[in-house]
Amino acid sequence: MGHFFCVKGNTWCIDTKTTMIGVYRLNERDVVLLDSGSAFQPDESEFILNTLAAERLNVKAVIATHGHWDHTGNNRALREKYGCRIYMYGSEAYTSKDIDNLRFMWSRMAFQEMRPLLARMEALPTDYIPEGETELDICGRKFGILHTPGHSRSHIAIITEDNTAMIGDAIMTEQVLRHSKLPYAENIAVDFRTKRKLAELRCDRYILSHKGVLDDLREIAEQNIAHYIKRAEAVEACVQDGMSFDDIAAAVIMDMHIHIRTRFDFSDICVMITPFVQYLEEIGRIEAWYENGYLRYRRKR
Repeated sequence: MGHFFCVKGNTWCIDTKTTMIGVYRLNERDVVLLDSGSAFQPDESEFILNTLAAERLNVKAVIATHGHWDHTGNNRALREKYGCRIYMYGSEAYTSKDIDNLRFMWSRMAFQEMRPLLARMEALPTDYIPEGETELDICGRKFGILHTPGHSRSHIAIITEDNTAMIGDAIMTEQVLRHSKLPYAENIAVDFRTKRKLAELRCDRYILSHKGVLDDLREIAEQNIAHYIKRAEAVEACVQDGMSFDDIAAAVIMDMHIHIRTRFDFSDICVMITPFVQYLEEIGRIEAWYENGYLRYRRKR
């Protein structure tokens, strides 16, 4: 299998080695991309653009599964080169449309420090898919839209006319899970419901952004859930009586040997730890209380 290959019918895929980019062929030349990859890795951006050029493809539109930088990072370059439309769903379309909206996501960081990074995170949507919409028409082709929140609040799966689903980050492959110290979901309980919903979806093939193409999701969905539960238990083991959130974050970083180089790394890992703390409290494994200016946590006995 090469780096540009047919998944089924008119649904193809670009394998960038770190991410899978869905490609739906409207005809011999015109395509719709399902996600656009990361702009933080210049080699990946160049690889995607070179692949499109080598195959003589013209990008008519991009549909984003969600607003994270590794899925919308090349929107600007693609829009400038092809004049393509950028479709995004729900609240994330507005959150990631420009720097001023994005800065609300990074409350631990000073704006001047984040500005160069935020400029590369702008998703630049031209078309907003309304929440609740289940179908999108692009150049006479129908794309199914399935709301799959959890990893992010407005995450979607995109189903092509070949009955092939691009499911973004809603489910990860086993290989990715094995190397994931702290997998991310904005809300873990909601994410579990989405994974089980996707497992019941009856598509012929599934593209997972990180990273593979599968014929069935039932087993891998349960493997994902089991991995998140195991990681939640590891976070729980770090909680000692009276810890603040920052104490828990420090304990998780040290216990899991997470390498922190910058304030951004620390801010990013705190965003990843927060849903686990929330989930542990929701299922009754830890509890929180206020004391002398701090929100403190302890394991429930």
